[in-house]
Amino acid sequence: MLEKDKELLGELGLPAEFIEALPGGYHLCEDDPENGYPLVYMSDRFLEITGWTREEIAGKFGNRYNLMVHPDDMEKGIDNYSDGAGATGKVSEDRIFRIMGKNGYVWVTSTAKLYEIKGKKYVQAIHSAVNTTVALQEQSRLSLELSRKEAYSDIENLKNHLDIIKSVAGVYICLYYIDMSDFSYVELGGTSEEVEMLMGSRGDAANAFREVGKSLIRKDYSDFFIDFTDLTTLEERLRNKEWIAGEYYGNYSGWTEGLFIAADRNEDGTLSHVVYAARDINEQKNKEFAYQHELEETDNIVAGANMGIWTITMFDGEKPRMKANPKMRELLSLDDDVTSEEDIYEAWHSRIKPEALESVNASVQAMMSGEKNENTYLWVDPVLGEQYVRCGGVAEKAEGKGWVLRGYHYNVNNEVLEEQQRKLASVKMNEILKSVSLDYHTIWLINRDTFDMELIRTTGVSTIKEALNRTIEQHDYSKTLTWYVQDYIAEEDKKRLLDLCSPETVLREIEKGTSYSVNYRRIDENGHSSYHQMTFSLAGDFGFTLAFRDIDSMMREEQEKQKILERALDAAEDANKAKSNFLFNMSHDIRTPMNAIIGYNQLIKKKLTDAKLLEYEDKIEQSGNMLLSIINNVLDMARIESGKVTLDEDISRISDLANELWSVFEPEARKKNIDLTYDIDVNHEVIICDETKIKEIVSNLVSNAIKYTPEGGKVSVHASELPCDKEGYAKICTVVSDNGIGMSGEFLPHIFDSFSRERNTTMGKVSGTGLGMSIVKKLVDLMHGTIEVESTPGVGTTFTVCYDLRIADEAVFSHIPDEQDADVGFMLKGKRILLAEDNDLNAEIVMEILAEQGVHLTRVADGIQCVHEIEHSPAESYDVILMDIQMPNMDGNMAASTIRALKDAEKANIPIVAMTANAFEEDRKTAFEHGMNGFLSKPIQLAEVLRTLGEVLGK
Repeated sequence: MLEKDKELLGELGLPAEFIEALPGGYHLCEDDPENGYPLVYMSDRFLEITGWTREEIAGKFGNRYNLMVHPDDMEKGIDNYSDGAGATGKVSEDRIFRIMGKNGYVWVTSTAKLYEIKGKKYVQAIHSAVNTTVALQEQSRLSLELSRKEAYSDIENLKNHLDIIKSVAGVYICLYYIDMSDFSYVELGGTSEEVEMLMGSRGDAANAFREVGKSLIRKDYSDFFIDFTDLTTLEERLRNKEWIAGEYYGNYSGWTEGLFIAADRNEDGTLSHVVYAARDINEQKNKEFAYQHELEETDNIVAGANMGIWTITMFDGEKPRMKANPKMRELLSLDDDVTSEEDIYEAWHSRIKPEALESVNASVQAMMSGEKNENTYLWVDPVLGEQYVRCGGVAEKAEGKGWVLRGYHYNVNNEVLEEQQRKLASVKMNEILKSVSLDYHTIWLINRDTFDMELIRTTGVSTIKEALNRTIEQHDYSKTLTWYVQDYIAEEDKKRLLDLCSPETVLREIEKGTSYSVNYRRIDENGHSSYHQMTFSLAGDFGFTLAFRDIDSMMREEQEKQKILERALDAAEDANKAKSNFLFNMSHDIRTPMNAIIGYNQLIKKKLTDAKLLEYEDKIEQSGNMLLSIINNVLDMARIESGKVTLDEDISRISDLANELWSVFEPEARKKNIDLTYDIDVNHEVIICDETKIKEIVSNLVSNAIKYTPEGGKVSVHASELPCDKEGYAKICTVVSDNGIGMSGEFLPHIFDSFSRERNTTMGKVSGTGLGMSIVKKLVDLMHGTIEVESTPGVGTTFTVCYDLRIADEAVFSHIPDEQDADVGFMLKGKRILLAEDNDLNAEIVMEILAEQGVHLTRVADGIQCVHEIEHSPAESYDVILMDIQMPNMDGNMAASTIRALKDAEKANIPIVAMTANAFEEDRKTAFEHGMNGFLSKPIQLAEVLRTLGEVLGK
């Protein structure tokens, strides 16, 4: 005995001398099921029971106790070994199982006890050999089967040798030779007194068998015996057979097996004589019952582990047969009508995948060579389809007969598939690591708890070699980072890198995602700087990786691209500014002649009486207004894209907005005989909004509805209030519907694109720029609203616009008085107006329009002249100034500011109305900021001029 063994036993409180004196075989093993319960001590008596030496156990089994236990006894002999011992110090119940001895398996009874020494658990057990008793029970089933076959064979050989039959009659309870023509019989021997009395008292065997069945057979087997010994049906039952057998229970004999053997046949094959034999099988049945009970207990244990138990007999000259316990039948998905052992074998074997047959056959051959074998293969379940199953077992030789294989079977499909996935993931990870390695010259694995570093890969870079040499002793992340930053990082990046790569920062950042990268500049031995990158990535339970790579060329390329982009951006901004300036200048330049065209057209209209000329004039007016609308749309889009459009919110009344829009579009709808309707259903009518932009949105939608609806059609506008999640706000939705030409499903996704129209002017006969819907969408987005469209060709279109608007206090809302153009015209008569306008055509139009209103008008050509005229004229010379904005020498805004700064208060406060071709909201604001009192956009309309002058002069 080794000294270390003595020390270990001493710690258990068991002197080695006491252990060796125990009557049973003692062994001690580690409580480590994953490593097979390693044996750490075996007594001499344990070795005597098994027949092995310690060296042989170490060599053959690797000191793993589980390898010594019979495969069929794993549950009792080793599985959950320590659990059987229970809590530390508790002795387990006796277990009976087989362990591999040098001369075959040995039956032993064993008790176990669990110990804990210095935090480590051990199991000690004492074995006693019980081979002479238990082995017989274990072998009973096989011996019963073999003895039955031998008995059949014996009797079969006796059928034509009555003298031999008589010599062996002592083996049987009774033995009769029966003539099938009249059922008479000859006693061959072995008959008990009770049977002889009944058999001898009847004239034929048929009646005798019936009497035996009624009198000498136990009630629950009486009917079976009478049916089995019915000679009238025996001919049919023995057709194509040499013998049949049946088991029954006799009142005096106990368990008995009866056999009918075809002794002789007539020329036509019918039976002429049969032999009936009965023999005592009580011993075999008792063994069988004992084995069956033990098997049922084993089945219950194994079934709990979802494992089936099988026995396959492969006897010479016979088809293979399989016995399956209930769990095995369940795992094979067998129907209830599959009861034959041959059919069970076929149900299993026929469903082995063809490609797996070779490995299954190899496993069978390995068992027959004396090895315990286990195999995993593909099997086709009739319900689940292809499944991975695992079988293991051993084989025993039945001398002169063939082989008996016993083993287990269970489904491992999930485990195999998971393992395949793990292998696939491992392969993928290796491939990823290879691909990463191409970019990253050094990769470390870092423990997230201790921040110890383990080198995974590095290239031959000299600085990396030096880093490895300097950190080889500790591989401590913090110290390595400090050294690396101090010696190799550009001065301007040192502090930043220490902060961004500190352990705390790294852990915080990688927990947000899977990786975290930091760029920096590294200084080489020649003082040159280059860009590098550290990347930290999660690595599952192992911690995280730190990878280094050179990104200098990439960063230089990115920087160059950035410069190119910045230059391109500057150029684009310059181009955009140039475009905007061009469009704004075009606004003035185009509106100026448009003012002349529309203004002179208005003047001509008053002089015309010819109906044809009036029609021409009307068409000129329509064309001029359409051209003006196109110009406005182009300019609106330019302003929106340049970001110059903002919200200008004020208190408004929804009904006023609706009435104003109605007054604009009702005449247009009436011209096309279109039924235009609108209704309002809101709880909060007074709201705060950008009235101008809402008008522009709804105007575009209504205008398009009228434009694309044929004569006699319908257009409806419905405003409603929906529940709003924002406190103090109302969700106002406006629905504009028509039954016009509609739009195709292919065009709808592009309806809000700039310059997008489903039909051009030539095809659709409707003019436009294709900007209206784009402007609407951008204005709705500016107001944080939504717009939806539904349309069907030939049916019509519906737009729904919703936005959340602040609810206003109706008490503070003041309504602007209605316009009274006639009164205004009367009020202007005799007024003195100073007109500052540099364009002769525009000046002539204004002068003509106002002259008809009885106005006295004086014209100057620029801002300087306007200021001079006011300064050097008496204060009461003019009632109002009409000031053009864009003029040479001094523009209108500067002239207005100058006038407001005059010392003469009466002159400084003269009303001034701006007139400009720049008709945007910001132009209006700028004019008022410079002291204007009113604002007119060109081309001027008489009604607007009269209304504005009336408001200014009426104050």
